[in-house]
Formats: sequence, C-alpha cells, structure tokens
Amino acid sequence: MVELFSQLPEDLQEIVKAVNKKSSAGSQSSEIITSSDKLWLFSYTEITGSTEAVYADEGTQYAYYKRGNSTIKRLDNGAGDRSSWLTRSAVLSGNTSFETIDFMYVSDVTSYKYGVCFGMCI
Repeated sequence: MVELFSQLPEDLQEIVKAVNKKSSAGSQSSEIITSSDKLWLFSYTEITGSTEAVYADEGTQYAYYKRGNSTIKRLDNGAGDRSSWLTRSAVLSGNTSFETIDFMYVSDVTSYKYGVCFGMCI
C-alpha cells in the first residue's frame, strides 16, 4: 500500500491519518496482529457485520454499510460489470484464501482475479 499511497496527490497525502487495523495472521492462525496503516483493505466484518467465516477481532461494521449502502463495485471496462473484491480477512478454513465481497458474499481462492477497495482516514 505504500507504493499506492505515494501515487496519491500530495495535498491528499498530507491529510491522511494512520489508523490501527487488526487482522488475522493468516494460515489458519487465530493470532490477531495490529498494524498502523494510512491505506488499508477492509475486513469482511467491517463490510458485512458478520463474523461467521472470519476471526471476530478484525473490527466492527462501518456505519456506511450498516445503513444498507451498496457493496457492489464495478469494473472500469466500458460495460461496468460487477466485480468481486478482496478483503484483508483470511478464510478460517484455508491457507490461501481471503474472504471476498460480491453480491452473494462468498469466499474463493486467491488464484481468481478480484479487485480491491481500500479505505483511508482524513
């Protein structure tokens, strides 16, 4: 994300604040790690409010999504096709999978092509 952050306009970089984000260590580990990030991928729980398929300590649902706002992201491919997007939440039952957000809230393996949606605090 450091490389992506450096591509933001300088005036935006100056007002973005680092926040602490909690994430699973992955590989079926129950360890939760905390990182200080200026840009981050959302956790599955921060989007859906669900902790069924992920570790519960990765945050709480953002009010924006709790109000029922859309989680649908569209490709910039001229057709505006729907695109699933990756979260930072590791799937509990696998070593190489992350939870994805799409119109059915399903998880899949990392060999598929997904978009990302990052957050920032200003």
